[in-house]
Amino acid sequence: MVNPWLSLAGFGMTAIGFAALLYWSKYKKIRPLFYGIGLLAWFLAILIKVVLDFTLTSSILNLAPREHRVLAACLYYGLRTGLFEAGILYLFLLKLKIKRISFEDAVGIGIAYGAIEAILTGFSNIVNILMFYFVPELIEQIPEAQREIIVSSLNLETIVIFAPIIERASALIIHITSAILVVLALKYGLKYLLAAIAYKSLVDGIIPLLQSLLANPSVYNYYITEIPFIVIAILSIIVLGKLKDKLIQNIVSNK
Repeated sequence: MVNPWLSLAGFGMTAIGFAALLYWSKYKKIRPLFYGIGLLAWFLAILIKVVLDFTLTSSILNLAPREHRVLAACLYYGLRTGLFEAGILYLFLLKLKIKRISFEDAVGIGIAYGAIEAILTGFSNIVNILMFYFVPELIEQIPEAQREIIVSSLNLETIVIFAPIIERASALIIHITSAILVVLALKYGLKYLLAAIAYKSLVDGIIPLLQSLLANPSVYNYYITEIPFIVIAILSIIVLGKLKDKLIQNIVSNK
C-alpha cells in the first residue's frame, strides 16, 4: 500500500524553492543575471556528477579496501561536491568580471542554486509517490534488492513529510552560505574558495555515513538523518552575519 499523503513532502519542498525566489525577487530587487549564474552553475555541477556516476564512480570507490569503503565514499562524494559546486561557480564569476556583487546578489546566487534543487527534488517526489499509488503494479518492476526499501518508504506515516522539507530548507541555507564564500574569494583571495570547498565537502561527505539509516526507512531514521544538516544550517546562519559584514566592507571600500 502506498501512502499518497507522502506527496505533501514534495509540495513542501517545491514551495520552499518558489517562496525563496519570490521573496528575494520582491524585496531585494537583484539582477536576474545572478539567478542565471546560480542556475547554470548548479546545472553544470550536477551534470558532471551524473556523468561521473555513470562512468567512473564505481571504479574509483572499488579501489578502496572493503573495510574502508564508507570512508572512501565520504571523501569522494564530499570532495567531488565541494570542488565542482564551489569551483564552477567561482570560475563563472571570475570570467564574467562583474565589478560589484552585493550581499543581496550573492544570496540570490545561492537561492537560485538551492531553489532549483528544491523544486526539482520536490517534483520528483510527487511524481514518484503518485505514480506508485495510481499504478501499484510498477512496484513489481523494481529490482528485488531495492524493492523492500522502496515499499517501506512508500508506506511510512504521514508525519515523515516534514523531514525532506526540513532538509531542503537546510540545503537552501547551505547553498547561500557557500555562494557568499565564493563571492568573498573574488574579493579577498582563494582562502575563501578553499573554505567554500571544505564546507560543501563536509555537507555531502556526511551522507554515506547515513546510508545505513536510510536503508531502513522509518519516521525515526528519517528525522535522525536530518540532524547534522540542521546543525550545519544553524551554525551557517550565525556565520552569515559576519560574512555579510565582510562583503559590505569590501563594497564600501571600493566605492
